[in-house]
Amino acid sequence: RDGSEGTYALKLIRDLEGIDEDGLVRFQREAQLSSRLNHPGVVGALDAGAVGRHRYLVLPYVEGESLGQRLRRERSLPPEDAATLIGRVADALAAVHAAGVIHRDIKPDNILLDQHLGGAPRLTDFGIALVDGRADVYSLASVLYECLAGLPPFQGATTFQVADQVLHGEPAHLREVAPEVPRALAEACHAALAKDPGARPDAATFARLLHAAVQEEPPRRGRGPQLLLGVAVLAGLIAITTSIAFQLTSPDDVSPPPQSARA
Repeated sequence: RDGSEGTYALKLIRDLEGIDEDGLVRFQREAQLSSRLNHPGVVGALDAGAVGRHRYLVLPYVEGESLGQRLRRERSLPPEDAATLIGRVADALAAVHAAGVIHRDIKPDNILLDQHLGGAPRLTDFGIALVDGRADVYSLASVLYECLAGLPPFQGATTFQVADQVLHGEPAHLREVAPEVPRALAEACHAALAKDPGARPDAATFARLLHAAVQEEPPRRGRGPQLLLGVAVLAGLIAITTSIAFQLTSPDDVSPPPQSARA
């Protein structure tokens, strides 16, 4: 609603008859836990209630596009932009985990880019679950991979094929599909994509790795300017060498110009 207190969004379960008991319990838990999340990178619930057979959450309205929309338009992001953006999401995720909440549904469409905060990312649409937070870290690393490579780490014609790759396959190394990605950033992403949850960093460590990757190894730039500079220097050296060689040439070695024919 739009009023003197601001603009809000509603997350609505329209008909309780179509929701099983587990679904209702999850909704109640989301309302309770989401309201405890006080972080600028999180869209937490402000209120919850019921109208007849409908239940709802009141959320702050975030104006701007989602990361999913941006990726569909641009396909990929520059490495520094991707590391900075996902690093900020990882900071928010660390705060979420510290509050005892697991997101469970991290994907580009659930990361909003708040235009009133300069495009700052904000996590939304929690699918609350009592599982290990490193599942969230894996999902966030998958989002980072897509931001850098322009495609998800695992692909397939069917959901089953994708699930099989997630369980048994390994994604192509980032620097093979996107050579411009700095090594430290690629290593951080692949560490968070480890099959063994115990081998993955937690959200706070993942955030530190991403921020450090931006500071330590900026994106490599093209070689165009350096190549042109090298060509110019080489041309200058050739010109100087030619001039010196000409000046050192003996006058006896120089043939006189031809005499014009007399009438």
